[in-house]
Amino acid sequence: MALKLGDLPNELLIKIFHRNRLSNDDMCTVARTCKHFSKVVIPLIYSNVKVKRRANDERTFGLIQSITDNPSRAELILKLSFSWSNNGTTFREDQERIVQFLLRRTTRLQILKLKVITMSQYAMPFPVVSGVFLDVNPMTSLRRVEVAYVNITWETMGKFLLLPQMSAVFFTPMDQDPDRIDEHLPQRPADRQSRIEYLAIEGHPKSVQHVHELLRWSDNLRALLFDFGSYTTLNINGPSTLQKFLAPISQTLFFLDLQGCHTDDFHCATVDFSNFPVLKTLGISQSLLFPTFFEQDGEYSVEPYTRNGLYLRLPKKLEDLTVFFDFGSAILDHQYHTIRHNFVNEEYDWIEELAIFKPDFLPNLKRVRFTEHSDANRESHDVMQLRPWSTPKAVKTLFETRDINLKVLIRSYSVLRNGLSDANGAENVVNFSQRRLLELEV
Repeated sequence: MALKLGDLPNELLIKIFHRNRLSNDDMCTVARTCKHFSKVVIPLIYSNVKVKRRANDERTFGLIQSITDNPSRAELILKLSFSWSNNGTTFREDQERIVQFLLRRTTRLQILKLKVITMSQYAMPFPVVSGVFLDVNPMTSLRRVEVAYVNITWETMGKFLLLPQMSAVFFTPMDQDPDRIDEHLPQRPADRQSRIEYLAIEGHPKSVQHVHELLRWSDNLRALLFDFGSYTTLNINGPSTLQKFLAPISQTLFFLDLQGCHTDDFHCATVDFSNFPVLKTLGISQSLLFPTFFEQDGEYSVEPYTRNGLYLRLPKKLEDLTVFFDFGSAILDHQYHTIRHNFVNEEYDWIEELAIFKPDFLPNLKRVRFTEHSDANRESHDVMQLRPWSTPKAVKTLFETRDINLKVLIRSYSVLRNGLSDANGAENVVNFSQRRLLELEV
């Protein structure tokens, strides 16, 4: 007798009817076929719910009605995603009610995503989602939260981090109008630590003191991505140095990505990453790594001695190093100036040191990359694109011998050469070092 589809065990039916194979509409059709299939498919349909605000909200209203008629179905939702189009203009009062309705009932939720779909010129301010649902739903299973271009309050953020299963929070970016967001974290019980392992926050300078406090809540934070903005220690109760900011997590961190602007008040360069025993990946802005000296017109320079000896300040277990520069040309020339000194006087001793001293100080180093903050959009300036530095033969050989992948990207800006404008490529603005010229002669 031929085996029928309905005779298969539920474990196989779950694989057959999974959303990776069937669309949501097809799964709903299968659920209406018979009671057996309905019992198998309905948990699959509700396990991953996406609420999208578009022109037609029939699906959302159908979801709300379904849960109203069958409250137990809310417990089937394990992953819940909200997205609003048109820069958040579709987020209206009814959307806040929908968010609260679902989040109050999804007691077994594991992953939550809130996102406004933005364009290059996104509207301000961003929508604010209240955290009152946490007063009703303890969310004991929630382990991951992703919030993009949607505001939640600092109190809600703190409550998320204190949830018993929470391990990852990604929050970017914070509203540019901080007065719209409360400035108070919840009171943390003395006997409760956060179990957060991954934290990513792109905020504004006013958020530094709150993030610093959140770092003190966790005894096992393994990865941090944070943007300081133009932070200064004039911010009340904030840490005065980068070393102090990172101190609570220095012993557990294995991945660190720090962006932002240096100021004279925030002495970032005093940080010594050699005190981070398990740090393997470091991405950091130049101005958070090297002392920067500001001039009246806002330009700056970095003294060469602050670059030399960088290997002494890096963690011994480091495998991957990326430093972002405001101008790629400043990687090779510490005095690079877009107006008064727009040729690059090549100097690379400090880069070479990373390979020379690898055996004793950085035995695990595998990748080194120096580039611009604009690396993500290389094609944005036509001829002024980021291009690989033509690495001197001796340096290239040294890094290859040490088994380190070196990548240096610089950008060509239009400069005057012999009275004529020259914007033909990055190499055209580089004045080769004497070491390279001697190498060529040989």
